[in-house]
Formats: sequence, C-alpha cells, structure tokens
Amino acid sequence: MIRRDYVKFAEMLEHKRRAYEDDIEASRALYNTMTAIADIFAHDNKRFNRERFYRACEPKGGKRD
Repeated sequence: MIRRDYVKFAEMLEHKRRAYEDDIEASRALYNTMTAIADIFAHDNKRFNRERFYRACEPKGGKRD
C-alpha cells in the first residue's frame, strides 16, 4: 500500500467516527477497527506512522450529512 491508500482509510474512518460519535458502542467498535487497521499498516510498512494515522482519523469540525 502507498500513502494515498492510508489517507483514504483515514478519511473513511474520520467520516464514520463523526457519524457514530453519539453512539458509545459503535464508537468503541470503530476504535477497535481503526487500531486493527493501523496494526496491518504498520506490519506492511515499517515507516508507517501510527500516531499520524490516528490524528488523521479524528473528526474535524462539525457533523456533516
């Protein structure tokens, strides 16, 4: 995988985290999924920056439709 693939995953996770921010169970499941994806990326690429990926997955601004 390449950087743009990581970015696409982060964008998708950010969108889902924003959508589920009021649902504790869904948020917890999404967090577990996010960390599992980061594990795969880190295994795939030794230069993968897990903290940068997590920051990219954080919701930005307000909720979108």
